[in-house]
Formats: sequence, C-alpha cells, structure tokens
Amino acid sequence: MEQFGSKTGVAREYKDIFELGGVPAFNQFYNIGILVWKCLYKGFYAPWHTINAPTVANPKNKRNLMHMNLAKAISAELAGMIWTDQTEVSVSTDGLDAEQDPLEGFVRQVLD
Repeated sequence: MEQFGSKTGVAREYKDIFELGGVPAFNQFYNIGILVWKCLYKGFYAPWHTINAPTVANPKNKRNLMHMNLAKAISAELAGMIWTDQTEVSVSTDGLDAEQDPLEGFVRQVLD
C-alpha cells in the first residue's frame, strides 16, 4: 500500500495491480506477453542482449550486445502510421446500427 496526495492534502490508498491475488492469468500474461516487449522498448532484455563472449582468460565471460533502440523506433513509426488524421474508429453492438449504439457515442466522446 502506498499513500498518495501529500502535496494536495488528499490521502488515498491504492494497491499495485500486481499485489492483487487470484489473478494468475494476468501475471502470466504480463510476464510472457508484456514484460519482454516493455524491456525491448526500453532497450535491454537480458535473455536476448546478454551473450556468451568467451576469452582465453575467462571462458565463461559474457557481454551485452549493443542495441540501437530499434523496438522504440519501430513503435514510434507504427504509431505514426496507425494514428493519423485519417484513422476511423467505430464500435457497434450486435443488432444495433453504429449511429444508435451507446458505445459508439462513448468512443466518439472520448476521442473528441
């Protein structure tokens, strides 16, 4: 538990999402699906970037590969290609016309 709002005078407690028990699927999804790409985005993922580099003095020597922040560059490029002025988002529930759907109205309000 952490406290929030010392500067604002508002005391509020919250739990980190990873402290929640009973959600093993979320933890597995984070560790397998998100953590790897988060580390790659930041520029270093030990299982990929730490390699064996044996020398005469130390046959078990390891070193880190140099990286060019490629994952970050690709993410920025994809974001630029996907979210342009021509992007359209529509939401509809089965059986409802998109103009009458309350979800469509909510999405429009959020995006506007």
